[in-house]
Amino acid sequence: MYYYFITLLILVTIIRFSVSSIDREQDPGYVRHAFQNERSTAPASLLTTPYIREYPEKPPLTSRAELVLNLESGVTMLEEAGEDYWPIASITKLMTAVIVREKMGNNERIEINKEMTGTEGGAGNLLTGEVYSSLDLMKAMLLVSSNDAAEALARSYGREKFITLMNKKAHTLGMTHTSFNDPTGLSIANQSSLRDLVLFTKYVFTKHPEIFTISRAKSAVLEEGKWGRRNVIVNFNEFTGSPEWIGGKTGYLEESRGNLLSLFALDSEQFLIIVLGSENRFGDTRNLWEWTKAAMQ
Repeated sequence: MYYYFITLLILVTIIRFSVSSIDREQDPGYVRHAFQNERSTAPASLLTTPYIREYPEKPPLTSRAELVLNLESGVTMLEEAGEDYWPIASITKLMTAVIVREKMGNNERIEINKEMTGTEGGAGNLLTGEVYSSLDLMKAMLLVSSNDAAEALARSYGREKFITLMNKKAHTLGMTHTSFNDPTGLSIANQSSLRDLVLFTKYVFTKHPEIFTISRAKSAVLEEGKWGRRNVIVNFNEFTGSPEWIGGKTGYLEESRGNLLSLFALDSEQFLIIVLGSENRFGDTRNLWEWTKAAMQ
């Protein structure tokens, strides 16, 4: 009798549990309340609508194309004509610097010849017969945009091979709107787009930050290696000396007007500002930087 009673009690318990389970499955309110109880354990920050930042009105500009990018977050804050081809002029020299860093290094000794000094423009004050290191020539190229220095670097390696490497690097980086015809930027065939320049800048900033470090120096002394002349050059970029500016490159041709690629820092974040085809490249960049700071408040 005792065992009969125990067996009956177990059967009643099983039946009650089964009915309860059926009621839960059939009651949509149970599922809803159970789900709500689970969600209530999540952090409040995950239950709120993401904050969408509203940017100030675009400042007045003279440029044909412009871009502001937060390098830290990857957010493009402003863009105009991002995929348009444009002659980038001496912004080309950043790619020249990359090829020098990757294929030549800092200590190549390069003798200056007439082909190099015969290049349009006399910035850098290089004289035929002088000898400079590849690093010093890179300084001349980045601080005062010396065409002679850019040609000297390319010709010492083999000019055509050097230009081929420039185009191969652009292709490797996915720069589909970019082509190079010389190491200086004097040719209007040296073209790119804002979006391609973003890809390129990210690469340089990550793999060769020393290029931007060189570009922001106020001045440099080029040590001539044959006769010992000390050749002093002074950076003409108007942002030189600003604690917020962390480097960049100018570019100008009659056909392209003013181009400027600039990197700035605000707190722990870095920003890329590019203007192409500008009548006032430094003024436009300054306006965009002030706009950026206001947008980040």
